[in-house]
Amino acid sequence: MDANLQLTACPEIIDSVSDFCYKWGINAGLSEKESLEFTLAADELITDVILFAYPDEIGSFSLTLQQSLTHVELIVHELGEPFDPDRHTYNFEKARKSGDFEGAGLKITKHFTDEFIFINRGRKGKEFRLTRLIHEPHIAETADPEEGVKSPGKKADKKDQSYTIRPIEKKDAEDIARLIFRTYGYTYPKEEMYFPKKIERAIAQKEKVGVIARTESGEAVGYFAVLKITDTNLAMVGEAVVSPPYRRRGIMTAMMKSLVEISIEKNFAGLYGYAVTPHPISQRVNHKYGFKSTALMLAESVGLKYKQLKEEFDQPVSVVLDFRPLAPRRNVQVYLPRPYRNILKEIYDSLGTRCKELKAADLELLHKSDIQIEIDYKDNTASLEVRQFGRDFYSVLRGIIKSLEAKNSNAIYIDLPLEDPLILNVIEKIRHMGFIFSGLIPLYHGNKDYLRMQKIYLEIDFNYIELYSDMAKRIKKIIRQEYHEYHEV
Repeated sequence: MDANLQLTACPEIIDSVSDFCYKWGINAGLSEKESLEFTLAADELITDVILFAYPDEIGSFSLTLQQSLTHVELIVHELGEPFDPDRHTYNFEKARKSGDFEGAGLKITKHFTDEFIFINRGRKGKEFRLTRLIHEPHIAETADPEEGVKSPGKKADKKDQSYTIRPIEKKDAEDIARLIFRTYGYTYPKEEMYFPKKIERAIAQKEKVGVIARTESGEAVGYFAVLKITDTNLAMVGEAVVSPPYRRRGIMTAMMKSLVEISIEKNFAGLYGYAVTPHPISQRVNHKYGFKSTALMLAESVGLKYKQLKEEFDQPVSVVLDFRPLAPRRNVQVYLPRPYRNILKEIYDSLGTRCKELKAADLELLHKSDIQIEIDYKDNTASLEVRQFGRDFYSVLRGIIKSLEAKNSNAIYIDLPLEDPLILNVIEKIRHMGFIFSGLIPLYHGNKDYLRMQKIYLEIDFNYIELYSDMAKRIKKIIRQEYHEYHEV
């Protein structure tokens, strides 16, 4: 339900845009009060852009509204006069004594949002991002007070020895949340799975495709889903649970089989598996079903906790990305940066794909760069996608990094297109900026292949990164070496 508007910077549009933002916020899951406050913040920001970005001309700006299961985000992008929000702070005493309300609009904007970020994109202009969290009733608020985590030792009723598996529907949302809650208590890593309304909305908007296993009496005992990845023909295997009394009955295998069949019917080109590294169980499950490791992302999540780990484990959890193609992919033609040529070829080989390495002489960079940004506010990480390398690439990238560092980011990941010969020109400078290897991301962003690099701001104890596959271990070895080389400088 994302919305993209191209607007003329004139005062007459403010009321209409504000009305649209309010109604969009309600449909995205905000309460009336939350949507009103979100709209007030948007109104102030848009008004400031219209009044001050183009003082001598009528310019234009873009407004993007994005929704996830946990938050809504408004992005305003304009090409007006240079601006630094840090130099325009509101001073109550100055406003009271002299009537100077400079910075009041920004103060209001920040007050009514959960996150405010300003990004200077150089020749590509300026970007403002406002975020508001979506609050929904937690399943614990509707569950019976005595309904906690069921004992893994409890046996299933004899009448419930068989089960059926079918695609999920909106009406399954509450049972899915209850299944998560009863099985994991409060320890399941994806917090949105405790909110039935968020699950229902994701199913209705076809953001996730999944199956549910029920007994003959109708009890939900298993759930498995993939989430559609934006701007690709791929899905991420992101959510899975089997009730403890019904484990070791082949329910997970049966659900995975159904899920793969549904994914093929929906013409997905492949599935990604998201496997945590504090213990390799989820990695073994992925590889059992034909997934291959392609990347390792350090410090990817701050919210995961595991009872099996010792108390001294106190660092964000790293994850392995595993990939399973759903259609044969025999050959690719890509440019392989020299430092990672061998490992990228090995990863392609493990996927059964022959990699033809393209050669290119030095090429001149284009005038403007295009770098897209996605921010994970919960885990305090950011993902960048390079769509075009330009002459201003390094200055724009430094500006983005500076803006994200001001928010104390834990990690920044950047995806570089392997089909663009200019990747050979920029790779060394990107490494000098502190980015290290992460891995290969096949068929991502418009179904193209990318080299993922990562810049990590936290201390990482690699002893807690346990890996199952030989390829994942090979990737870890390279990352560990580069991480220590950079952090020792």
